[in-house]
Amino acid sequence: KDFVQDHVFSWSHLYCLYLPSAMASVLSSTPASERPAPSGVQDLCVAGEALIDFLPRETKDGDPAYMPKAGGSPFNVCIAARRLGLPVHFFSGVSTDLFGEDLYNHLGREKVDLSLVQRVAKPTTLAFVSRTAGADVKYAFFKENAADRSLTREASAAAMEGRSFG
Repeated sequence: KDFVQDHVFSWSHLYCLYLPSAMASVLSSTPASERPAPSGVQDLCVAGEALIDFLPRETKDGDPAYMPKAGGSPFNVCIAARRLGLPVHFFSGVSTDLFGEDLYNHLGREKVDLSLVQRVAKPTTLAFVSRTAGADVKYAFFKENAADRSLTREASAAAMEGRSFG
């Protein structure tokens, strides 16, 4: 509870899971819906952004275009951990706009627990990606007043009341 309260506005912490190759091989051949959580594992709670990445593409006529894809590091971590069989809760604000509906439904299809998600009538964060040959990837974020930035310290405390995560 204190960790979430103290870090609710800092999404830079990312936890990685290491699996021996034998276990990873078994998991990759079993559908996520059939994978039980490892014994003794507590639920995982991931807090952070859910956004739409706009990836650079070209139309069939060669014109520049952008393809929307659901994303955000915490969003992706939820899906990866769930596919590994871990019980996962996503804790964030998710918009009620068309992009937010897509993000919410995507997590639901992946069987991520959405009970801690706060649906809000604010826009979804958008991230436009640009790639230039020989240069680093650049991002342009549109996040002012966005849903995933709407969690408050008070809302965090209320959501975590009586809960314990591993």
